[in-house]
Amino acid sequence: MSPDTAVDVLTSSLSKTTSSLASARLSLALAEVEARRGSWRAAADAAGVAAEAAGRDLGALPAPSVLAAAWDARVRACLIAGWDEEAVAFMSSVDAAAAVGGDPPSIIKTAAAGLGALVAHVGGDQARASGAAAALGGLDEATRASLAQEDYQLHDPDIALAASWAAVRAGAVWASCGGTSSSSPWFPIAARTAAASTAAADLSTCPTGPLARADLAASVGAGLAQLALRAGDCPGAEDEAAASLGAADGAGSPAAAAAAPLLLLGDTFARRAQLTVAEGLYKRAAQGAGLVEPTGGTGGKLWAAPGGRAPAVHPSLASAVAWRLAQLLTLAPRRSTEADQWAGVAVRAGGLGPDAAALTAALGPLHGLKGGLVASMGAPWVDVATRRVLPRLE
Repeated sequence: MSPDTAVDVLTSSLSKTTSSLASARLSLALAEVEARRGSWRAAADAAGVAAEAAGRDLGALPAPSVLAAAWDARVRACLIAGWDEEAVAFMSSVDAAAAVGGDPPSIIKTAAAGLGALVAHVGGDQARASGAAAALGGLDEATRASLAQEDYQLHDPDIALAASWAAVRAGAVWASCGGTSSSSPWFPIAARTAAASTAAADLSTCPTGPLARADLAASVGAGLAQLALRAGDCPGAEDEAAASLGAADGAGSPAAAAAAPLLLLGDTFARRAQLTVAEGLYKRAAQGAGLVEPTGGTGGKLWAAPGGRAPAVHPSLASAVAWRLAQLLTLAPRRSTEADQWAGVAVRAGGLGPDAAALTAALGPLHGLKGGLVASMGAPWVDVATRRVLPRLE
C-alpha cells in the first residue's frame, strides 16, 4: 500500500470512530506513515492528536502505553526536524499527564522523565536535564524490578514496547550526561522488553507499526554499541552496531534511518585503523543523511526533501558524518583537499556548533587522528530514534 493510500484509509477510519482509544491508535499509525516519508509536520500533528485521545481514557488499558508511544512519536518528529522549541513546549502537556499517572504509573512517569531530560538536554537547559535525570534515578530500582518480571513483559505487547522506549530514553540521558555504569543496565532491559514485545502473540494489536519497532531495535543496538565503544570493546561494539544497522535496514525503513547505525559501525572500524572499510561505511551514512559528496571544490549541502519538508536527519548527525570523513581522509596520502571539503560540509551542516572549534570539541580535532585514533575521536552520544547527535553534559 502506498503512503498516500495509507493516509486516505487511516483518515477515513478516523472520521468514523467514536472511541478515544481507537482514535489514538489510528492517529499513531498515521503519524508513523507520515514519518516514514519524512513529513515531520504531519507526523508531529498526528502524534499530538493520538496523545490527546489516549489521555482522555487512561483508565482503559492499553491507553497509557499508547499515550507513551504518542509522546515519543511527537517528540521524535520534532527533534529530527530541528523544532526543539516546539518539543520543549509539548513537554508541558507531557508533564501534566505524568502527574496524573496511569496504569502502570511507573511507565508513564519514566517515559515522561526520559523524554523531558532528552528535550531539556538538546535545548540547552542543563538544570532541567539534571532534574529529570535525577527523577529517573529515583525511579531506577522500582522500574527495573517491574520491567524484569517476565509475565509483566509478555502481558501486553503495547506495554512491553512502551517499557522498552522508557529504558532507551533513560539510558541515553545517563550516557549523554557522561554516565557509563549507570546507563549500562538500561539497554539490556530495553533489549529484553523489546524481545518480549516482538514475541507477543498478536503484534497486529500494537499501537505502532514495523517502522517504530525497527527504530526501537536499532536504538537498543546503537546504545549497546556506544557503551561498548566507551569501554574499549570494539568487537562487541561492531556486533551491536551491525545489529542496529540490520534493524534500521528492515521493515521498509527509509535510507535515512540507517545513517546513525552506519556512523557507529564506521567508528568501530576507524578505531581499529581499518580505514578503507570505515570510509565506505561513512560514505553510506552520508548518503543516508542526504549529503552530496564534495566535487570540484564546491563542498556539499543537506538535501531538502521535496515540497520544502525538513531534511531526513537532524543537521547534527549530517555534520558528524561529514566530520568523521574529514578526519579519516587526513590520514590518507594526497587526499587533504578532499578532507578539507568534507570539513567544510560539516561546518555548514550545523547542529553541533557554528565552526570547526565546536566540531573539534564534540568529535575530536580534524588532524588529531594521526596521534591515535581511539584517543582523538571524541564520544558524543548518537540517538538513533531522533537521528541526531546529543551534546555531552558532564
